[in-house]
Amino acid sequence: MNLITPLEAERQVSEARATFGRFLSIWASQLLELERNGSRLPSLDPITTSHDFDQWPIAA
Repeated sequence: MNLITPLEAERQVSEARATFGRFLSIWASQLLELERNGSRLPSLDPITTSHDFDQWPIAA
């Protein structure tokens, strides 16, 4: 049986929180982009943006 040390458990929880935070930020930015385009239903076509600064979710 492998016992996880408290330090390892803390590291795993921190990593999971960071991953979840990135997921939420991407999801929220995509939802806002859908709202901005007036489309509440996602499509298979990629969303085209009008400005370079709109590409920040990709970097997130």
